[in-house]
Amino acid sequence: MQVVGAIAAAGAVRWILPTSQTVTMKTWLTPAVNGYGTGSVSSATTSSASVSFGISMAIVVEVIAAIIIIAVAMRHTDANGKPYATYAPVIGAAYGLGVAMTYTVTGAALNPARATGIALFGQNQGLSTQPLQQLWIFWLAPVLAAAIVALVMIIADMASKRKPKTPADAPIDEATDAEADAHDIAVDAAVNAAPQVPSTNPEQ
Repeated sequence: MQVVGAIAAAGAVRWILPTSQTVTMKTWLTPAVNGYGTGSVSSATTSSASVSFGISMAIVVEVIAAIIIIAVAMRHTDANGKPYATYAPVIGAAYGLGVAMTYTVTGAALNPARATGIALFGQNQGLSTQPLQQLWIFWLAPVLAAAIVALVMIIADMASKRKPKTPADAPIDEATDAEADAHDIAVDAAVNAAPQVPSTNPEQ
């Protein structure tokens, strides 16, 4: 549903944006479409210095930003997925940090649905790179980030369930059990050794 909503939103924005012979759709889409290299929002600036943000940089920043957002979201929800009272401000701060980290490199996709919607309507609009050719990165990065966060959470959960046992624990427990057994044996022996009192019941 997010993808459908993103496509509908991108279509609506494209439809309402004013264009002319001097202000084309490319002018509006260039800072909105996600990409790297020549498809980066910073391409015009970096190309003048003969540098560019390549695919490696794009993957790294998108994965790190997604890890931050996912980790914050998981940290501020309970086991049933119910958000805590602090969820809204902290997730907003996490997204803000993610945008600050990634915008100059990739245009801050952070969500594959968002990247997909604008890429569909940015196709064949005169951009330096066709957005759909680079879209796969913005699906791969959040999936990889989610897998990393899940792995860390599983390892942390397993570590927290392990109960440390000191070397002295086992001998102490065994000694305590042996003392209890010896006490029970002594009590049984004392009862069996006690003289039997003859019954005074005349019926016997």
